[in-house]
Amino acid sequence: MKIYGKEIDFKHTRLEDAKRFEKAVSNMAAANEKYKATGHTMSEYIRWQIGMYRKFFIDATKTDVLKGCKDVQEAEAAYYEFLGKIQAEQALAVVRRSCMAKKYENLAEAVKKHELAPGTAT
Repeated sequence: MKIYGKEIDFKHTRLEDAKRFEKAVSNMAAANEKYKATGHTMSEYIRWQIGMYRKFFIDATKTDVLKGCKDVQEAEAAYYEFLGKIQAEQALAVVRRSCMAKKYENLAEAVKKHELAPGTAT
């Protein structure tokens, strides 16, 4: 997937990627709580936020997606774009599983009908 102009080798369905993603989210929440307790200027807060998003990508994907980013809105947009792509992949996986289940359900129904049809049972 491509985020903020950088190609990322990440799949939420791969065990190692899922573990890194969970840890990155946990680290991000912990860092946010810790930082809230300190006093800071607006520029310090923006720098910290960009750093937090940057660290999230490094932790989750092993890719420094936001290297050189100086705009917190761009960093935040990249983060939400990433989450959106994961969400879309998850939705697609659900649809695929649902279609496969329906296909097997239909197949089982057809087999059942065939077995019960007059003259087909042996």
